[in-house]
Amino acid sequence: MNCTSFETKYTKKVKSILYIFTSFIFAILILCNGIAFSQRTFNAPERNKEEKKPKVKKEKYVRYNGWRAGGGVGAFFCTGKSANYFNGSPSNENNIQYILSNYTWYNDIKTILVDKNIINVNDTFFIAEYPTNMKYKTAINLGAFARYTFQVNNEFFIQMNYSKLQAVDVFSLGIPTPNYLTFKETYLYPVWGSMSLINIDIGYSRILGRNKYIQYFIEEGFNLNNTKIKEAKISIESHDYSTINVYGNQVYGSSPDLQEYTLNQGGLGFGFFIAAGAKLNLGGAVAIEPGLCMYWNKFNLTGYKEFNLNYNAFIRLSYKLTSDQ
Repeated sequence: MNCTSFETKYTKKVKSILYIFTSFIFAILILCNGIAFSQRTFNAPERNKEEKKPKVKKEKYVRYNGWRAGGGVGAFFCTGKSANYFNGSPSNENNIQYILSNYTWYNDIKTILVDKNIINVNDTFFIAEYPTNMKYKTAINLGAFARYTFQVNNEFFIQMNYSKLQAVDVFSLGIPTPNYLTFKETYLYPVWGSMSLINIDIGYSRILGRNKYIQYFIEEGFNLNNTKIKEAKISIESHDYSTINVYGNQVYGSSPDLQEYTLNQGGLGFGFFIAAGAKLNLGGAVAIEPGLCMYWNKFNLTGYKEFNLNYNAFIRLSYKLTSDQ
């Protein structure tokens, strides 16, 4: 696996998606305000005429209560130190030393390095340095929600979002000098991992504004999340090795009939969130809702269970299912 080309290709793709997505959200917000401004402008002459007429008691503004549901897509930005869960350091449950301490894998890697003329037959090698500041790639976020509107501008809702997070970096493999005091050469090789993330949000939303075409909203609530590790690997000269110990107490290479176990790494985490955005009513029962959500939550990753800030820039499409006055 060529880490440099992988990161360059992936980064360019993510930047393009984010540029298009961000531009789309800004365009919608500008369109929302433009429609609202145009409506006020075009209705100004009619309002002037109405001012000359005898004043009539206006009908009270009413927002219909009822259920709405829909789905959305977003860009999930995950921060904090939890990405170091995949850096392969000895303190992690999935570590590179698990590979190098195995006689079969160590000799396989040594043979590869000798064939590539990177080391001599009598040389040895160690991990010189682990990455200490790994970052998650920006992930695509897909979700669905249901909410109930009551008492004019209040809503209770539940929503679920899915993302696949990936972290990629490099570690240093060192060839020591004869006295083992320093390294005569070091080589960089990729280390990476990925996990699925499901966010379940239960919260309250307040609708602001009474314009027919656009309103704004703020949301807050409780977050429950579930993570599941998909992979944790390294690559040395295009040969991939998993740092997840699926053999338990068995030693890889000691028998052709080793049993592999299914590991469930990750688990339930929790936190809180706050969000804000705009609601563009397209007429009838359909609305588009661009916004930004900020999470203060933690993931259930062994060794990395601290709270961190995470963000989700989203755009939702909602549909009114029922209504009652």
